[in-house]
Amino acid sequence: MTQRSEALHTLLTRLLDSRAGYEEAIEYVDTPSLKSTMSDLMERRSRNAAEVRGYLEQLGETVDDDRSLLARAHRLFIGFKDAVTGKDDDAVLAEVVRGEKTLRDAYDEAITAAGGNDPEFDFLVAQHDSLNQAIHELEPRHRDAA
Repeated sequence: MTQRSEALHTLLTRLLDSRAGYEEAIEYVDTPSLKSTMSDLMERRSRNAAEVRGYLEQLGETVDDDRSLLARAHRLFIGFKDAVTGKDDDAVLAEVVRGEKTLRDAYDEAITAAGGNDPEFDFLVAQHDSLNQAIHELEPRHRDAA
């Protein structure tokens, strides 16, 4: 497996983790606008994952949608936060932002591995920019709720 395909596999796993994290987080938040935002971001992660999966398949890679150990740890942490805070939206949001920053790291690695010449470079940069926008939207909510 090449560095490029490894980075794309890691990114796909993190996208699936993110989608699963949003699915879980939606159950723990009470604010309707936050639920809506998380639902929108969950769908965006699904679309992003489908695009990454498509590029992996074009490279002839076998794609497995199993969620990673990190995803399970992430969901357990949200559950732990919920138990400690009594379903505090701010605590869940803080964990979501942390998870999105982990996803951003996977994008950084995939963009570096792709370089400017590989066909997936442009869509990776566009998805990375969209992710940064989501983080910037979520962080003020987290700070405002604190």
